[in-house]
Amino acid sequence: VNVRTSAPAPGSPTPASRDRAPSGQRPPGWLSRYLCRDLAWSEPDLRHRAALVVRFSLVTAAIGLTFACLYWVMLGFLSGALVMGSAGAGLALVPLLLRRTRSPALAGNLVCAGIFGMACFVSQARDDLPVAALMFCAIIPLVAAYASGTRAARIWVLLGSAASLL
Repeated sequence: VNVRTSAPAPGSPTPASRDRAPSGQRPPGWLSRYLCRDLAWSEPDLRHRAALVVRFSLVTAAIGLTFACLYWVMLGFLSGALVMGSAGAGLALVPLLLRRTRSPALAGNLVCAGIFGMACFVSQARDDLPVAALMFCAIIPLVAAYASGTRAARIWVLLGSAASLL
């Protein structure tokens, strides 16, 4: 008999609750290195936003460092490689800022500013890459909405639109 249920078995973690440790416990895995023990673990929304900021910043840092290598090796664009590498290294430090300030909104906006800065620099420095670089401006409001809230997302939509017009 093949019986399918839509609800998970009692006690099993759901995809949405994997990173949400019960009150008083640390989150599982590598994520616990970047989050404070006292980061209001009784507030699931704050904990979830902090985990998202850590993931966004580390993924963005890896993308920035990868693009830095590609710009240097494939395009010979040394100044772009230095800026992208520096921004990628700076974005890798955002989880430490989150740990110190305990503010996912501040750290999330810093991730958005890093993406925005990289996209604007590349679009201004290279005449053959402006559209490809400004496409990253479409990602910024999504990151801001998840990490910092809808108000921050609206502001980043306006900044991204202004950058694409210039």
